[in-house]
Amino acid sequence: MRGYWAEQRDISDSAVLQAMADQSGVGPRPIAEIVEDPVYKKAIADNTAEAATSGLFGVPSMQFEGKLFFGADHLDLLEAALARWKP
Repeated sequence: MRGYWAEQRDISDSAVLQAMADQSGVGPRPIAEIVEDPVYKKAIADNTAEAATSGLFGVPSMQFEGKLFFGADHLDLLEAALARWKP
């Protein structure tokens, strides 16, 4: 997320995406194989359907304690909510 949202890196460029994956320790498997893997495609489809059912929209969107946080400009509000959270 940081590469896209904070650094404005072009994640549609496979070389950029591969460099980001390498930096994050995704593993030795080339990102081009991962994005075409049916297992990951299904996971993305399932997660997208679950997000839509939950009322999430846009990227990033997160729910915490029943509250919706959406947009990169609201991540500080999510961080504050997480800091106040008592398990």
